[in-house]
Amino acid sequence: MRKIISILIFILVNVEMSGQVSNQDIFINLAIQGRTFEGIGALSAGASSRLLPDYPEKEKQIILDYLFKPQFGASLHHLKVEIPGDINSTCGTEPSHRHLRNDLNGNRGYEWWLMKEAKKRNPDIYLDALEWGVPFWIGNGQFFSQDNAEYIADFLELGKQQHGLDINYVGIWNEIGYDVEWIKLLRNTLNQRNLHAVKIVAADEIEKWTIVDQMEGNAELYDAVSHVGTHYPKYKSSSSAKSIGKSLWSSEDGPWRGDWTGAKEIIKQYNRNYIEGKMTKTIIWSLITSYSDILPLPSSGLMKANEPWSGFYETQPALWVTAHYTQFTQPGWKYLEGKALGYLDKGGSYVTLVSPDLNDISVVFETIDARERQHIEINLPGKYANKEFCVWTTDSIHSFTKANSIKPVKDKLIFVLEPGTVYTLSTTTGQKKGNENSPVSVPVRKKFPLPYKDNFASYQVGELPRYTMDQAGVFEIVEKNNQKVLAQVVPQIGVEWPSHVNPYPYTIIGDMDLKDYSISMDVWLEQPENMAYLYGRVNKVYQNTTTYPLSYYVKWDGKGNWALCKQLNALQWGKLEYGEKWREIIPLFSQTKNALRFDYQQIKQFPDSVMKHLPGIVETVATTKNPESLYFEIIRWGNYELHQEVVLAQGQVDYQARCWNGAKLEMKGDKIIFYLNGKKLAQIKDMSYEKGLAGWGTGWNTACFSNLKIERK
Repeated sequence: MRKIISILIFILVNVEMSGQVSNQDIFINLAIQGRTFEGIGALSAGASSRLLPDYPEKEKQIILDYLFKPQFGASLHHLKVEIPGDINSTCGTEPSHRHLRNDLNGNRGYEWWLMKEAKKRNPDIYLDALEWGVPFWIGNGQFFSQDNAEYIADFLELGKQQHGLDINYVGIWNEIGYDVEWIKLLRNTLNQRNLHAVKIVAADEIEKWTIVDQMEGNAELYDAVSHVGTHYPKYKSSSSAKSIGKSLWSSEDGPWRGDWTGAKEIIKQYNRNYIEGKMTKTIIWSLITSYSDILPLPSSGLMKANEPWSGFYETQPALWVTAHYTQFTQPGWKYLEGKALGYLDKGGSYVTLVSPDLNDISVVFETIDARERQHIEINLPGKYANKEFCVWTTDSIHSFTKANSIKPVKDKLIFVLEPGTVYTLSTTTGQKKGNENSPVSVPVRKKFPLPYKDNFASYQVGELPRYTMDQAGVFEIVEKNNQKVLAQVVPQIGVEWPSHVNPYPYTIIGDMDLKDYSISMDVWLEQPENMAYLYGRVNKVYQNTTTYPLSYYVKWDGKGNWALCKQLNALQWGKLEYGEKWREIIPLFSQTKNALRFDYQQIKQFPDSVMKHLPGIVETVATTKNPESLYFEIIRWGNYELHQEVVLAQGQVDYQARCWNGAKLEMKGDKIIFYLNGKKLAQIKDMSYEKGLAGWGTGWNTACFSNLKIERK
């Protein structure tokens, strides 16, 4: 039946079409070779892979096979990872190998584990690394510093010495302006640390190729940069980039979704990045959606696996359109130019690649934008006249389907392309659609299991506990008083990635099916001024704001001051060209501070020259009930929001810091209750949020947690 379906989907005409004129002729000329194909890859960054290590072993191995095993699934040529920096870089925080200057630990996080798993499946896979942000101590808050060059070298050395990983490429600063002198310094530092083989990719900006203009007049910079990479180039590169004499890469790309809508954009990027921009490598973010759907950019990955408690996972169309390249080509193949690549007359594009020995050839077509069938004739060199070509197709209904193989007739392949379809024609063999011939059952979806308990005693020091997703700070296992406990270990905000500012440290756990439940923990606050939080019914986490997630939460300090609150959507928001309109505020930003927060009293002190650029803010402040709970936030690049922290109850209680105290937040229907050391301090009625994840957090201070319990009510 599958073979019949594939034939119906894809009409192959394996006979000479006498009397019929082809819509388009394609000519394969082996003498017109283009640039060297350097591969297709995906990116694990921004905590996008966080939940994958927590999967049951059987399902985890299958998922990793789908991503990395040759001729099986995505079969990626490159894996790019974030060099973790203790800052939130999209969907969460990845823990650094050096929280503090005198701290060095090669066992934190999961990126080294992921790279090893990729290498285990494909020893030839290339490894790339890039920073989004760095810990607070780097260069006293200066990203472009000797400290940071050494920090990168530490990461590369730990990978090699402790994990047996040779990381091939390292970038600059994700999507931020670069420093020419620092790129040279980085190259010199890597050389001094005997990391000559690690090549530098620069400069990882968005849509920009400006670094090539500086490379042309700067021999030291030219030699330091091995490959020129940009992000989200929209198929384009500059004429100077094309003539610079370096490989051009789309070092991050993608539509941030793995469904068919996203897959259509991805296959166009793979083809057109070379056709128009001469980019020989494309990296897609993200590798896998292994984070909660309430976090920014849900469902961005080639696969989806964010239910480790059930083991459920999904392959997605984005994975299979990637296979149309990776299972039929390898880095080192050559693009063919002339009429062997380009755009189809009635919509779509195609590229042709040949193996280094010219014995194999693969042609990738996409007819995503076509509205009708197109008759194609591929004119082949004589050496392929008797070769059999396998044919694989993907469309909105069927992914990576093998059709009947075809052979040339009089040195031509003659066939019909259907609209909205991806095709690969190739002389290579051995391709597979995963375990299709011996299917493995995927576990059914399940709700997050309740009751859920964890005393954190079973982990190694430095590990992240199961199922947690840190949104600021890092919550990892430490030893305290001869007991393993969970601690928030980052004492202050690091040098942030400006596209995602960090709120107070907190982590979340669970799924959106959590409704009536309690979360309780034992909490140790070291100092009276330290803070701790419990969160319930967390509905949404937003990017580019320091505000609390949409949720209920209770906060208290070591002096016994407490408040039960809820966070709602912003009352007002907007964006300003801050360079012109915020001259009085911009100087308040520092290298490490990308968000400014003003309370109600400070808002009242804003001069008229500022307030006139905030339409609606004055009126909202004047008409809001309990305006003292308002706060105003502006992000460095001009986004602003007016929020209100709704205090549902508050008070003061006897409390002892430097010892364990038990706290519990309970939600049942419209009843929200807070207990501290077994004493009920507040019970209110509110139904702003019916369900959502649980969580806990701190201020920018260390704090310890033990005896987590999430129980149904």
